[in-house]
Amino acid sequence: MYRTSVVVGKAGALRAKHRFRVSVVDCGFDQSGRALRHFLEATRPLPVLLSMDTGLGWKTERDDGLVSVTTTMRAATKTPGRPDKRALKKVLSTLGVLALSSPAGVYAAALRPIPGVETCQKLTQSYQEAIKAQDYTSAHQIGRTLHQAGCYATPEPSYTAPPACPQSIKNIASFLQVCPTADPAYAKIALDFPIRFDGAPISAQVVQNDVNAVCSYIQTSAPPAPTLLQDSEYAFAQTLRTIYYMDDQNAAGCARPYPWTGSVSLYKWMTQYIGGLDIRDDASNIACCNVYQSRSFIILLPENSDDAANDQKYPWLAFANRLAGWAHETRHAQGSAYAHTNCAPKPPCPDQKGDGVPICDPSFALANLSPYGIQYWLFDAWVTGQIEVGVACLPPAEAQSTTQFFVNAANSYRTSFCTNPPPAISAPANPPGVCPK
Repeated sequence: MYRTSVVVGKAGALRAKHRFRVSVVDCGFDQSGRALRHFLEATRPLPVLLSMDTGLGWKTERDDGLVSVTTTMRAATKTPGRPDKRALKKVLSTLGVLALSSPAGVYAAALRPIPGVETCQKLTQSYQEAIKAQDYTSAHQIGRTLHQAGCYATPEPSYTAPPACPQSIKNIASFLQVCPTADPAYAKIALDFPIRFDGAPISAQVVQNDVNAVCSYIQTSAPPAPTLLQDSEYAFAQTLRTIYYMDDQNAAGCARPYPWTGSVSLYKWMTQYIGGLDIRDDASNIACCNVYQSRSFIILLPENSDDAANDQKYPWLAFANRLAGWAHETRHAQGSAYAHTNCAPKPPCPDQKGDGVPICDPSFALANLSPYGIQYWLFDAWVTGQIEVGVACLPPAEAQSTTQFFVNAANSYRTSFCTNPPPAISAPANPPGVCPK
């Protein structure tokens, strides 16, 4: 049991009969309202609380010191006979008093534990670093921890969650009709993600010519039909363009939706770890990564943009599926902490890639998403509209089948975790969002 002495009296004149000895005990929260009334009734004749010394190091542990506490208490009880209950309650909360009670005339208070100065300094530094990095989600969580730990001598600074960053794709149907090379951002995208074939660089001009050839064929169907390599270059350029425009790359002071990118856009996160794409004839599946000039290149097999399930060319769901796979491989590029496991000695994981090797991620954790966790999250976000690209602008049947494809894809990854799989999702009655006029 801690001891504290509360001295109450008129300014400039203390009287022994107005001194109270208070035992600090854990009396919980349920009596807080009634106890506060008892305390105020006892102090009503004496409007000024001059000092409070808990004997627990407030002067050294807290920045406010005794003087400001005294000043604040004076302000809270400045009206003789009618103390400001709300202000006094706020002051008591600041001091760590959680509840007051009056058993048999002895006043008791529950006091929050006082953390060490070093702990508070570390939390405060983390809070400031998160704000500087515009990682407002982390800042909010750290701020709550600071407050709950009792590190604030004053109430926690007010926190207003920043607005969500704007998303630039409003109509995915019309967006995918634009040839990637006609986009103002194409030169930057091509520079950020150069393409190789079997490890050999393909010049930016050759890639641009190949993408243009595919765009011309899409518009006219005039021969010659694109080669498999040309079709791959087009599909990958359009996928990169989609990643670029899923966010407003110039937006600042806003919250990105992705829990794993450190408050930057998905595109910028990928550029931090991926230096390009390596299309390989000997690849059996997408993988991470081949390294060229100290940069990681995602390994891709040649592919076109057909989607046999929907019997249509270049659909949004094909680009989305590819995009999610690239995000998966980018997570691997961050290091061995994001390697797969076979869950041994538990039953083997599914053979995800059809190569006879069972692979899983250890656990689904939203605060630190694994490769399969990122794929699940993206498909779920497209279903719920957390990432909105204008699916409602697609023809109704395609919008419905696309949404169902995303639902099935997300749920398929639930078996890819050794423990704590994510929840199953279901398709909404209508595709997310409204198509702008």
